[in-house]
Amino acid sequence: METAKLVVSILAVVLALASFVVAQHSAAKARRAEDVRNLLGDKETVAFGALKVLRDGLPPQRKSRELLIGAILQACIFERSDRARALLYRVMERERVRYGSEFRAAYQRVEETFTSMSAYGFTPEELDLRRGTKYLNVVKKVLDASFETETEEGMTGHRLQVGG
Repeated sequence: METAKLVVSILAVVLALASFVVAQHSAAKARRAEDVRNLLGDKETVAFGALKVLRDGLPPQRKSRELLIGAILQACIFERSDRARALLYRVMERERVRYGSEFRAAYQRVEETFTSMSAYGFTPEELDLRRGTKYLNVVKKVLDASFETETEEGMTGHRLQVGG
């Protein structure tokens, strides 16, 4: 009888641990999906999503990271808010050294999509990608940018230009 109680207790603990692990995995998956949704929403949620990625960084799992990088690039191209895009460009700037090849692959996919649309001969009323093409070029500048080396103070020498 004591053995049966012990087995039941052990099984209960194992089931509780398994349930906890599954719940944690589901919660992490939901957070990653929310991060992508934030980047594809209105300007306030895009800015919030960018701030969240700036704070937390990109996820370590390759599939999740690639999806988030794709959402970042889509938001950079289609978001109209300069402030939200500036935050997204900052994310790219901070993460491009570590994940540059993934950013370039995502950029290539977006560029191929834009290029493929030209085959249909859409009129500007049907599909106007001029603004998107402009921002696609800005994304390329951010990805290709080379910044000055660190100064003696340990700060990176960035030059900020405002206006035209």
